[in-house]
Amino acid sequence: MAFGPSKLPLFETLEPRLLLDAAEPILLHHFDNDADQGEVYIDGGVVHDFSGNGNDGHLSSTPGVPEYVENGKLGGAFNFTGNGINFGQSILVNHDSSLNPGSGDFALVVWIRTRNDFNADILRKGSAGTANTWYKLEHSPGGGSNNRISLNFNTSTANVTITSQQSYSDDEWHLVVAQRRGDQAELWIDGVLDGTASISGSISNTANLTIGSKDTQDDDFLNSMLDELQ
Repeated sequence: MAFGPSKLPLFETLEPRLLLDAAEPILLHHFDNDADQGEVYIDGGVVHDFSGNGNDGHLSSTPGVPEYVENGKLGGAFNFTGNGINFGQSILVNHDSSLNPGSGDFALVVWIRTRNDFNADILRKGSAGTANTWYKLEHSPGGGSNNRISLNFNTSTANVTITSQQSYSDDEWHLVVAQRRGDQAELWIDGVLDGTASISGSISNTANLTIGSKDTQDDDFLNSMLDELQ
C-alpha cells in the first residue's frame, strides 16, 4: 500500500518490487520467509513490513496460516486455499492510522496467481460490521464465482466499485493495481487500465487490515496465491 501522488502508467519498466513513482510505501510485504527480519510463517508468526512503518502481518491457526511456497512471482509467496465462506487462511495487520488514506491519493498493489474463487477478499480494511468507510480488493465479488477482479472504495460520500472486464482463473500471475488519483478511482491489470470511476470523500476507520479474508477473519476466504503486496 502506498500513499501520495502516483504517476501511472509505469508498467513499461515495472519490476515486481518497484514502488509507485513519487509515493512512499505504507505497507510492503514480500512473503519471502526472511529469517533475518524475524519472519516465521507458523501459528503466532510474523510477516515483516519492509516499508519501515511497522505494519507487520500476524499469522494464526485461527482461521489458518497460508501455505508458504518458494516459487512465487519473485522469491516466495503465500498460497491461500479458502472456500470463500467458512474455511481458509488470513493475515492480520493490526489497525494503525497510517493505513487510513483519508481523502488523499493511494494505491493497492499485488501480484495474484488466480484460481477459481468465490466472493473472496484479496485485501481489505473495514466492512459493514466494523466501519463506515473502507477499501477492499476482491476476486469473484458479489457472492458468485465470476472470477473477476474488483476494487471497492466506500468513502464518506461515495461507494465506488470497479470490476474487471474479464475473468481470471488461469493459474497465472497477474499484476493488480487499485488506486485513487484525485477524483478518479482506477483499476489496472497487467499494465492495462481496465476501468475508472469518479470518487470523492475520505476513507478512515479503526478496523484491522486483512489479507486473504474479510477483516473479521470469518468469511470471504481466498483461493489463490499472492506475492509482493503493498
